[in-house]
Amino acid sequence: MGAALETITAYASPAGTTAGTYVALTPQSGQSLTIRATPTDQAGEILAPFASCGLASYVQLKSARMHDQTIGCTFLSQINTTATAVSYLAGLDWDEPAWNTDVLTFQFTPVATNTNTVPVFGGFSIYYPSLGGINQNMMTWAQVKSYENASAKTGLHYVSWVVAASGATAGHLGAAVAINNVNDQFKANHSYALLGYNTNTSCGAVIISGTDTGNLYVGGVGSLNPAETRNYFVDLSLAQGIPCIPIIQANNKGGTFVYVADPATTSTNFEVQLNWMDLGINVPPVGT
Repeated sequence: MGAALETITAYASPAGTTAGTYVALTPQSGQSLTIRATPTDQAGEILAPFASCGLASYVQLKSARMHDQTIGCTFLSQINTTATAVSYLAGLDWDEPAWNTDVLTFQFTPVATNTNTVPVFGGFSIYYPSLGGINQNMMTWAQVKSYENASAKTGLHYVSWVVAASGATAGHLGAAVAINNVNDQFKANHSYALLGYNTNTSCGAVIISGTDTGNLYVGGVGSLNPAETRNYFVDLSLAQGIPCIPIIQANNKGGTFVYVADPATTSTNFEVQLNWMDLGINVPPVGT
């Protein structure tokens, strides 16, 4: 039993929406808006919600165990002008208690009534300090920095690329693409810290999953603003004070995948740059 970070993404594409009438966002296949079962009543923390809306909207995340069941955490999301560009609804330091098996409501309503079909996409992460059956390999920034050693050639930076496509249905995750899809200079038996990523075009979310993430989805916004994504996992870890930086074993590269989800496109390729730090060999799987 160990700690785990999981990113939930969801989408909706209603044919017309009425101001004040909320529309539920549907989670990705295999995901749920029910908090996972944990040995303690407080399961963990909900972190850093984000959304991509084709019209000015209120995005609402709530449950019976939050402040109230009527409004809960309701965020104003402005219309995004570049292919429904994605943005954070709150800072990376935003967190909300997550409760054992609590059922979340994730939904939106437009600021003004709309008669067109407009896609909406949203997401958030959940940090579980103790989750049965999951074995993730994560570090804090201080732990990652402790491996820097110029003479031993550790702490060196490496960039890999993948080309991942959005799903055949808008808002869905596309097909899995291995992290060594385009270039592969990963060194055998080395461990690599994934600091963040960049995209060539805005998309809803960039997600990774594999052995070292406990096969859970972990990721964040597909923003075209590099300041939001290039050190995303470092920034989230620093803001929250918890281990959020995925440590990927090079020998797991063929089984570690990148996915892209986007509310505005279908089956469209996105180039994703993955920003790594080489921690060298014999790095123990520290867990989160």
